[in-house]
Amino acid sequence: MDIYLISTITCPNCGHTVEEVMPTDACQHAYKCPECGTVLTPKPGDCCVFCSYGSVKCPSVQLAEIQKKAGTDSVEVAIHYPLEGMMCMACEATVKQIISDLPDVFNVEADWKKGEAVVYTNRIISAKYIDRAFEAKHLPYRVKKPSQNGNSNQMFNVIKF
Repeated sequence: MDIYLISTITCPNCGHTVEEVMPTDACQHAYKCPECGTVLTPKPGDCCVFCSYGSVKCPSVQLAEIQKKAGTDSVEVAIHYPLEGMMCMACEATVKQIISDLPDVFNVEADWKKGEAVVYTNRIISAKYIDRAFEAKHLPYRVKKPSQNGNSNQMFNVIKF
């Protein structure tokens, strides 16, 4: 089963749709429609604008639903982080080594041609946390930054232990 970070937000005011990427470390409580300027806020009972107006619920809600279905909090998640700065196979090896040293990381795959690292873990790891690991070693790699209205490109694949 997959958990996607990419969601299409539909503005209830003008009907404009835009694909955005959801944050991994916080709920997004406001979103400004790039077409009409309407500021969207969560509907009562929803935690964020993606749960209210998105085609896909936020990552924490998706993960909670999978954990409930599995009957356990122990699910392995494959998080696809889009990275900037990788240019060769040596970059892939360096990215794998740095991310593998982070707590709760079971495995890492990196692909410089796709510009992504896949991190296997049992929890959602913030993109900021990964960036700090690169910065600590003075490396040029970074998780791609969010757009003005949205966030970086990521996808989660969930695998039951």
